[in-house]
Amino acid sequence: YVDHLLILCEGNGESRLELSDRYEEFLNQFLDNVNRKYPRARIHLDCGMYIIQPGDDFLSAQDNARYARRSIHNSYSNTIAFYEKTLREESLAKASVIPNFERAIENGDIMVLLQPKCSASTNEIIGAEALSRFRDEEGNIISPDLYVPILENASVVSQLDFEVLCQV
Repeated sequence: YVDHLLILCEGNGESRLELSDRYEEFLNQFLDNVNRKYPRARIHLDCGMYIIQPGDDFLSAQDNARYARRSIHNSYSNTIAFYEKTLREESLAKASVIPNFERAIENGDIMVLLQPKCSASTNEIIGAEALSRFRDEEGNIISPDLYVPILENASVVSQLDFEVLCQV
């Protein structure tokens, strides 16, 4: 359920497609052997792959493979993913949400924007929806698509709700 294994393999100059096909076959054979020996076992494997580049250190390569593996977590249709630079950037952006949110709460930097709601029958504005925004350390506005799920998972979204309610 929670075991993570690190396997260092040679790529032999193969393309990503060739590597993916080769290791997909290897994973399928491994699962077939396990299922034959332990028919009640329910094993799923997620495989993150990173092709080591000249000058890479081992820990960075390991982290990059982990980012790739996490990108397919809870997906039963994909078992192999290759590292892309955007995976690390997305992970770092997610990791910065809570500190940026705490800073914004502390400094009173939560912005509330009002989005008008119109009546379809009268075409008049009948209310508004309160939308929240805050900025990262560089001053960029963080997308609510990114921060709302993170705040919900961290059980601190009520702090955001309270701040928005106070401002409204």
